[in-house]
Amino acid sequence: MNAPKVLGMASSAGALVYIFIFMFFNPYTGHPVAPDTIFILFFLFVAPAVLAFRSSQKASHLPLMVSGVWCLPITIYFLFFPGLFKWLFIAPLLFLLSAALMMIFITSEQGTEI
Repeated sequence: MNAPKVLGMASSAGALVYIFIFMFFNPYTGHPVAPDTIFILFFLFVAPAVLAFRSSQKASHLPLMVSGVWCLPITIYFLFFPGLFKWLFIAPLLFLLSAALMMIFITSEQGTEI
């Protein structure tokens, strides 16, 4: 059960570091990010990543799935940007993979087959 927990925590921590670099130290522009952009990114990406980190710690797969689906639309939007923004798409995929692995490990520990 440790592998899905580590995968979920590592992917959410990496996603948080990645988005904070772009929000506050954007290498593409020298200008600070507008407050409304920070507000939007907080509710569409940072909050689900924090939820994913916390649910990975508790090994709870349902909130991890919710956070993966929650931040999927904004990352699909970023997927069409040139440069490094498109790599944010990996985070919700890893959230969903971690949740699926948690579900597999939970059902195999209970002795039922999938």
